[in-house]
Amino acid sequence: MAKAGICKCEYHTFANVNPEFANVNVANSPFPARLSAFVDSLGLTKKSFAEKIGLAQSIVTHITTGRNLPGLDAIQKILNAYPTLNPDWLLMGKGEMLRKPTGPDTTELKKELAGLSQKLQSVSYELHTAMKMVKILEDKLL
Repeated sequence: MAKAGICKCEYHTFANVNPEFANVNVANSPFPARLSAFVDSLGLTKKSFAEKIGLAQSIVTHITTGRNLPGLDAIQKILNAYPTLNPDWLLMGKGEMLRKPTGPDTTELKKELAGLSQKLQSVSYELHTAMKMVKILEDKLL
């Protein structure tokens, strides 16, 4: 079995997502197969998954085996416990298992970086000019 990886997502919820399962194609499978694939991708047992989301193990087992369909409460508990789990994938098999991480707006950071770069160039020019002056003064003293 592949070693579990660290998710670089915004929520950092999936500390134990197994990369082997991250792109499992169970999109056309029924809900129980997708939920089972997700639980497997976390490397959790049904019992530990049930504890994490706050449901009885029997409920999770019944859902993952297809005996019962999940209620709204169960779906909400799953999605609240794992906010980067893609609800479209879980419920309808559309998209990827995990939502794409969203990063901060980098516009302001780029502006700040450009400003700092300009200041660095200015300081570099001033330093170069000062070094020339030091060299001239040294030559006069010697």
